[in-house]
Order: sequence, then C-alpha cells, then structure tokens
Amino acid sequence: MCTQEVCDLVGDVIMGTPSLQRRVAGLAWLLAYSTKSIASTLCVAQGTVKSELFRARGRLRNLLANAGGLNTARTYRVGAIMPDS
Repeated sequence: MCTQEVCDLVGDVIMGTPSLQRRVAGLAWLLAYSTKSIASTLCVAQGTVKSELFRARGRLRNLLANAGGLNTARTYRVGAIMPDS
C-alpha cells in the first residue's frame, strides 16, 4: 500500500504520459498485469511493454524526487508499487 501522496503522483504520471505508456502503466500498476499479459492485451511486443514501463518509472522517479516533502525517489521503493513481472 502506498501513501495518498505517492498514489496521487502515480496517477499524475499515468495521466501525463503518451497513450501507449498510459495504457501500459495503468495495466501494470493499477491492475497488476504481468508484462506478458499487457503485451497480449495491447497486441504489442513484450519488449515494448518493458520499455514503456521503464520510461514511466523514470517519470515517476523524477516526480518523487522533485515533490515537496519527499527526500528522494528511493524513499519509496519504486519497484514495490510498480511490479516488473
């Protein structure tokens, strides 16, 4: 479970990304789909899913690092709220 502030930042990342990245991040982070399931659902390669998740995690790290009251992105294990599987 994440704090409301972190959950809001994740939502901001999802809403502020390009369409494919938004769909991939939403399925992975909000619905806990595996990369294989996302690839199948969106009819894209599994490598594409991994690339889009990588980019979305980078956006989230930057938001967490720059958010007021949060020391660093490492304060919250980004992988813990965004599974890679």
